[in-house]
Parts: sequence; structure tokens; C-alpha cells
Amino acid sequence: MREYRSFSFKNANFRISTDKFDLLTTAIIKLRTELENYIMIHPAFQTAMQPISLLENAPPIAVHMAQAATAAGVGPMAAVAGAIAQLSAEIAISHGAKETIVENGGDIFVYAQNPVMVGIYSGSGILKDKLALQIMPHDTPIAICASSGKMGRSFSYGKCELAIVTSHNACLADTAATATANYVKKTEDIKLALSKAISIKGVLGVIIIHEGMVGIAGNIPSLVKNPQGLQTNLITGFSLNSK
Repeated sequence: MREYRSFSFKNANFRISTDKFDLLTTAIIKLRTELENYIMIHPAFQTAMQPISLLENAPPIAVHMAQAATAAGVGPMAAVAGAIAQLSAEIAISHGAKETIVENGGDIFVYAQNPVMVGIYSGSGILKDKLALQIMPHDTPIAICASSGKMGRSFSYGKCELAIVTSHNACLADTAATATANYVKKTEDIKLALSKAISIKGVLGVIIIHEGMVGIAGNIPSLVKNPQGLQTNLITGFSLNSK
């Protein structure tokens, strides 16, 4: 039976399954601290809404975020939750973790030996909690990141109910999901948003849910009926600004 544990640090709430929990949570704290220290000397990194150049000797987490931001055409902080999820998970995996799943604010990194079901919550409409992704071991490692113009704490230029992007790179999935949600203001925008998202190198698949419509492009894990519906106790959140 897979066990999940909760972890919170500076108002970032994680749901984690790994046999290297202490190592992974220590990595989260280290990554977060490195990023905050970098932002102190480069505050524009936190506020930029477009790709931004790095200062010399930027920490690896900032480099990963900036590269993903450039690929998707958004600000680097759009990658923060995905970056911390994947980089911390990779540390656990490198130390022999058999499975590692890190979820934070709708952004998930999965390395698994058994199937994992990821519920999809779009916030409104008849599809709001009816669907899930069935992640098989051969799909992993994989990142599943989501963005919305109607839910969550993150800023969006769009009105998209939910944009989901899969990639082997969680930073890229995170920024691409943000960019995709930015494009969608009405159902007529779904087709173009899918085309733009799937054209980003490294994006595997895209799902857009808006006003009862579902758009899919690329290769995604199996889309199945969610037997459990919305479980509010499993929803996490992320904020870098909170102390």
C-alpha cells in the first residue's frame, strides 16, 4: 500500500510518497532557501512576467526555471512549484528511493513502480471532478502540471478553467501549463492553445478543459473516469511570498 505524507514549509504544502521522506524534505528546504537567497540579490526574477536573464552564479534551481520560462515565453516563477517537486524528487531517487511522488499546488512529479491515479479538478461544469489520469510505471518519470485562470493563487492572463501539461521536465510542464492557460479566454481559443503548447520542445501532451469542452493534444497517460470525485483534503497550495 502506497503511503502519502504531508509536509509544509513557509506556506508551501506538499503531499509526498517516498521511502526517503526526510532526505526529500531536507532537499525542499535547501532548494527553497537557495531560491529565496537568489531573489534577494535579483528581485526582478520573482516579479518578471516574461523570460529574464540570470545573474552570474545563479543557483541550479534558478537556471532550470529560467530555461523553462524561455521555452514557454513566461516569467521564471511560473516554474517554481514544478522545479522544487522534481529537483527534490531526483535527490531521493539518486539515493535509492524505489518510488517518489511529489505533489504541490497541482504540480506533480511521479516516479513509480505501480500505477498512480491523478484526479483532475477543473473547478466548474459537469466535468469538474469526473476525470483522472492513469499513470503507468512505463510513463514515469513524468511531470503533470496544471494552471488555471479561475482557480489557485497564481496570476493568469486567461480565463481557462484548467490547462494540464505533461513532460519529463517538471519546470517545462509548469511554465507550459501557465502559458497555455494564458491563451484561453473562450472555447474558440482551445485549438490554438493546444497547438502552441504542443509545439514547445519537451512537452509530451496537453489537456485543456473550459466551459464543458475538453481539448487534447500529444501523448498523455490514459484518461479515465475518476471514481472518487473531489477530495478536498488532497488539494495542496504553493506560495513563495508567505513567511
